[in-house]
Amino acid sequence: MRFTLTLLAWIVMVGGLSLYMSGRETATAIERAPVSATTAVGSYDVELTTTFSVEQDPFALQLDDSGSDALTVRLNGTALALTSGTLSRGQVLRIEAIPGVVDGSNELYVEASPPVEEAGLDQGIRVRVLHDKQILVDQTLWGEQGALVSGSVAFSSVFEEEDDHDH
Repeated sequence: MRFTLTLLAWIVMVGGLSLYMSGRETATAIERAPVSATTAVGSYDVELTTTFSVEQDPFALQLDDSGSDALTVRLNGTALALTSGTLSRGQVLRIEAIPGVVDGSNELYVEASPPVEEAGLDQGIRVRVLHDKQILVDQTLWGEQGALVSGSVAFSSVFEEEDDHDH
């Protein structure tokens, strides 16, 4: 009798769980229409200035021979191409005419690895986004005591509107 009740409870629990999981898979398979984004007008540049010399993270998982990048910059989830080389303390890295800026809201993600020797210090990255040489965003991202310095900077593209009013 105990064996039968145990078997029945097991069948109810596993069957209920599988029924729940199959219902969940069909509920999350909703098709979404792609968002049509128009490219913003004008030239957008990014300037990065660090308070540390950017180095490879010695603790990062390396899946290929190229190693992990010491500096990562992504615009709306797409990685931006950076010039190879090192970024020293106080040096300005300028990325000109960044592709992928859309009308409306945009997000710039920056991640950099400070040197292991400076593990006890707070470090920062100054991020400036410029539109046609005019500053849109000037924000500093901080990392505490040797942690990776990372964060997102949100900005809106500039909408150029024509004045249709007669004076």
